[in-house]
This record gives sequence, C-alpha cells and structure tokens, in this order.
Amino acid sequence: MKNVVITGTSRGIGFELAKQFANKGHQVLAISRNTKPLEAINRKNITLLSVDISNNSDIKKVTSFIKNNWKKCRYFNK
Repeated sequence: MKNVVITGTSRGIGFELAKQFANKGHQVLAISRNTKPLEAINRKNITLLSVDISNNSDIKKVTSFIKNNWKKCRYFNK
C-alpha cells in the first residue's frame, strides 16, 4: 500500500479522498487546519495533523512526521 498526503481534509474533495484512500488500505496523512471532521471517522490508517500550510513551522511538522514515520519515503530518506 501507498503513503498518501492530502491537504484540505476538513471537507469537500480532500475529506472524501482521505476516506477513499483509507478505505483502500493506504496510509493517509490528512492535513487541515480543522481536524474534527476526520476525527469522527476514527480510522487507524489516517493520521491527522492540524496544519496551516502558509506557516513554515507547520510545514516542518509535516516533514518531520514523514521522516520519522514513513521509512520508505523516497523524497526524505535519501
């Protein structure tokens, strides 16, 4: 299965994509300022990060998660 990063997961397309990828067994990193909608789904293969993508320190949270948790990420583990 794949590791998938999706932004804007509090509603709309991002929310639906996170659910669909998780339902297919993929590991999903769901990024949104509001994580409450996906918290209600409570899927073990969806990791929620409250992130404002316009904030550099928040982006560092994302890269840190990927480096520390997804060992086979070709972009961060060279």
